[in-house]
Amino acid sequence: QGVDIRVGGNGLIRRCDAHPLHASLRLQLPRNGQGEPGGAFHRGYAGALIEAIDLASSAPTGRIKAVLEDRSGGVWVATALQGLMRIDNRDSEYSLLPAAPDAPANASALHEDADGTIWIGTEEGRLYKHGAGNFQRVRTDRDIGGAVRALLRDRDGNLWIATTGAGLFRLNGSHLVSLDSGSVPSNDVRVLLEDVEGSLWVGSYG
Repeated sequence: QGVDIRVGGNGLIRRCDAHPLHASLRLQLPRNGQGEPGGAFHRGYAGALIEAIDLASSAPTGRIKAVLEDRSGGVWVATALQGLMRIDNRDSEYSLLPAAPDAPANASALHEDADGTIWIGTEEGRLYKHGAGNFQRVRTDRDIGGAVRALLRDRDGNLWIATTGAGLFRLNGSHLVSLDSGSVPSNDVRVLLEDVEGSLWVGSYG
């Protein structure tokens, strides 16, 4: 069996079908003309088939902030300039999701629940759900107050929210709890993982 790996950068999604024992991955953030990180990924694989899908061929997408493959095989892509896009994994066709009055304009994190509901976090610290073709703003009993970087549903049904600037939150229903600085040493939380024992792993910057 091969391993399907996707990485994204400035309007480009790359797919690689690689043998798990003969694949290597190198990620590099190149710099643009102003000397700032450009966001595109470069990587090399040993004995692998590489496919590139250029999302920016018809409209500029800007930096790709999050990628999620849903249970039907579609790939959701959160872009800086074009909002959310969805790729049909069967033929690599892509399309912008239809505009909606309450659609997230600046998505930065994606998660899919077991029932197929897509959760979306934004740079403005807002939460949305997408199900049955519609977006819905998720209202909580307090503001998040930071850019959402990662979302994770644990085995107890809590939704964990990692942010830049506001630390780590746990959402149950509409009740939002902030984890204090004694639990998480940094308010810049980037990645979340629940292991097989149910422990939550938290990656932070600083």
